[in-house]
Amino acid sequence: MVSPVFSLPVVLCLRFGNNRTSEESDRSLESKTLVIPRNTELVFAEPRGFCFGVRRAISSLEEALARFGRVYGLGSPIHNSREIERLRAMGLEIVEDPSDIPHGEVVFVRAHGVSDRVVEYLSKKGTTIIDGTCPFVRKAQEKAAFLATEGYHVIILGDKDHPEVRAIKEFAMGPVTVVDPLDILPAGETGASRIGVVS
Repeated sequence: MVSPVFSLPVVLCLRFGNNRTSEESDRSLESKTLVIPRNTELVFAEPRGFCFGVRRAISSLEEALARFGRVYGLGSPIHNSREIERLRAMGLEIVEDPSDIPHGEVVFVRAHGVSDRVVEYLSKKGTTIIDGTCPFVRKAQEKAAFLATEGYHVIILGDKDHPEVRAIKEFAMGPVTVVDPLDILPAGETGASRIGVVS
């Protein structure tokens, strides 16, 4: 039995050999521990590295840092400690809560995006907003909003605590269910007659 191929954040796909059960694979995913059996084939995606959205966002952030000196990042712009240290040395200050950003400062929105509510709050504080939202994330946000206005119950495949998923959920502004892709929800469980899925 071969478990399904799945993607990890490092753009690594695994095909498990016959001595690994699907249940063992799921446990490995849940615990964030990667156990590689002897007869596992590693398939590296090409190209590797940061995705288009992150590269684009970091480029925008670097331009803002060169122009303004100090820029407040609403959340970490990238999951790479060396890159964060480099950006901090250029003047990046990372905050998790929009209320921690002083009035009139420059704010960078990472590739994950934020809700319109957060943008409105920051605008009222007189901040200059540099929007690094990935165009693909923006499209998912717009689709979720559209599906909600069309009367669909929106289902988002992803981690409910991930910033990108939280932002997409707020764009939907209606009935929304967030489902871990490993626990696909049968359509009948929502009670909705129309379902739109965003991933």
